[in-house]
Amino acid sequence: MILYINNLFIIDSNKTKINELEEKLKKKFEILKLNLVLYYIEIKFIYLIKEVLLIQRNYNQNMLERFNVIDCFTIAIPIEEDIRL
Repeated sequence: MILYINNLFIIDSNKTKINELEEKLKKKFEILKLNLVLYYIEIKFIYLIKEVLLIQRNYNQNMLERFNVIDCFTIAIPIEEDIRL
């Protein structure tokens, strides 16, 4: 059996848990560890000290252009500021 996975992300606030999982995976699979993700499916990743920001500006811009609504008016939708998911 051959299994090929492109772009597997392991995300956890506990670095030790990530390292343990990577070690388990290495015992069964050949793994190539790359650098931090900067862009993925048109989402930009910005790494700060204790958090990661995901910015979808390019994705949103492309969708507006694709559906020919780039010049439409926007409306404000109230949402809690600085919400953490």
